[in-house]
Amino acid sequence: MLRQDVVEASQAGQFSIFPVATVDEGIALLTGVAAGEPDEAGRYPDDSVNGRVAARLLSWAEKQRAFNNPPSTGDALKRKNSPKSRFVRSTLPMEIPEFREIVEAFVFGLGKTLTQLRHAQSCMDYQEIREVAHRLKGTGGTVGFSDFTEPSAELQIAAENHDDETIDAMITRLEDVASCLELVETASA
Repeated sequence: MLRQDVVEASQAGQFSIFPVATVDEGIALLTGVAAGEPDEAGRYPDDSVNGRVAARLLSWAEKQRAFNNPPSTGDALKRKNSPKSRFVRSTLPMEIPEFREIVEAFVFGLGKTLTQLRHAQSCMDYQEIREVAHRLKGTGGTVGFSDFTEPSAELQIAAENHDDETIDAMITRLEDVASCLELVETASA
């Protein structure tokens, strides 16, 4: 079944041929990690190749769902004071119409920015994540929301290092901060 030059190369010790009956046998042979058999519920062992693949697919599916259903920043703005909530307010003087306009533009555009980050994450577009994080780091602080500065800076570094775990954690942290935003009502607003 093998070409003669392949047989000769194998006999010369240039490489080895290992017969396998299934893809799972080949995976285990090539990786040194068991492919894994599903249990009665259809779950694979966490430390198996198939278990790792299933976990990664689930993670991608969850990120896709989150991308398709971004958090509503507007809903967070309408929340009333709750003992479990910590509101984040701009430090800019909101009674000045020009400042209020800038802060509102940031807040109402934040949902789009977070959706953009999740999309870039799902595409593993580290350059886009880095650029958006850099912009958010500067803009958040400029409009009086310093809570965005640290997670945005960490996200920027994580994107430069292709650190998927930290990227996910920092985007989640930014989403949490965004869910706590509140625009203070003023007499002139």
